This record gives sequence, structure tokens and C-alpha cells, in this order.
Amino acid sequence: MPRRHRLGFMWRTLWVALGAAALWPHAASAQGARAVEEFYRGKTGTMIIYTPAGGTYDIYARLLIRHFSDHLQGGAKFIPKNMIGAGGITAARYLYLGAAKDGLTIGTIGRGLPFEPMLGGGQTIDFDPITFTWLGSMNKESSLAV
Repeated sequence: MPRRHRLGFMWRTLWVALGAAALWPHAASAQGARAVEEFYRGKTGTMIIYTPAGGTYDIYARLLIRHFSDHLQGGAKFIPKNMIGAGGITAARYLYLGAAKDGLTIGTIGRGLPFEPMLGGGQTIDFDPITFTWLGSMNKESSLAV
């Protein structure tokens, strides 16, 4: 095979290999996205809200779940469930210890909850609030403990 043809073959092989390598992660992520979509399709989740109905966090949570399914692959619908008590510790305890860890139960908890064990507000907490996975916030505020 002449040198010119070998170089052309090498370049074509290199481009095919680079193209395959570039598409590989997309194929894997597409497969993962399909699995997520299949998991959430047709399911109903629960949004645990630690405040009474009509409160600020209740309004935020209900507004969020109204539009959340539009952005969730599979379009699972979420229903609100108010779980008040102990300044939000009841809802947080349920989310941490009682709720299934399957992605169909999410909730709102107060920003000050992670500080509760440090501040010792008289509440006995049998879970670690710092280990929650924070998905985000609909408002911006800063907490300060002195």
C-alpha cells in the first residue's frame, strides 16, 4: 500500500475513533436518562411541607410542585402534605428516618434546622440534619449563628 493511502487510512481511523469516543458518554447518559424517565413516568410523589397550610414555605412548596414535574424526566406529579410540629423537626425526622429513599418523597425544612444540634434548643434529635441533600432554594437568605 502506498504511503499516501496508509496516511489517509490512519486519518480516517483516527476520526472514526474520535467520533466514537465523543459519542460514547452521550449514549451512556441518554441510556441513564431513559432509565430515570421510565422510573418517574406515571408515578406520584409527595412533597412534605413543615409549615401549616398558607404559610410562606407552604406557598413556595406548592408553587414548586406545580411546575416541578415539567422539569423532571418522566413527569411524575407531586402532592403536598403538611407535617407540622416541633418547629419542623417532625417533618425532617420523617424525611430522614421514615420516608422511602426512592426519589418520590421530597420536602421543605427550615434553614436553621442544621444548627439545631449545635444550639441545643432543648429538642432531642435522633438524626443528623447536616446529611440531607439540598436540592435548592426558591429564595435567598443568609443564616447566622452567634
